[in-house]
Amino acid sequence: MIKIDTSALNVQAEQIKGKNGRLTSGVEQMAGNARRSLSDWRGNASSAAIMKFNGLIDKGGEARSAEIDAFVQLIQSVVAPGYEATEESNESLSERFK
Repeated sequence: MIKIDTSALNVQAEQIKGKNGRLTSGVEQMAGNARRSLSDWRGNASSAAIMKFNGLIDKGGEARSAEIDAFVQLIQSVVAPGYEATEESNESLSERFK
């Protein structure tokens, strides 16, 4: 019989969630440093470049973080419990044929 360790799936999901949080924090720190540096930039191209940078950081980071959080939620609320329910049903059915 093949058995999937759903607790391991949940542990992995929590690890992904933690790494996502650390990545978000790191990106925010990097963006803050970059914004301080960009604030000293003067010239014709500076306004457009700063706006583009801010848009990428704000929208891109939120979307990435939300996608990863949704993936973790899927594992924790659908995949692991769904597998467990299917496995229990299969075991129950197999008992009928013994």
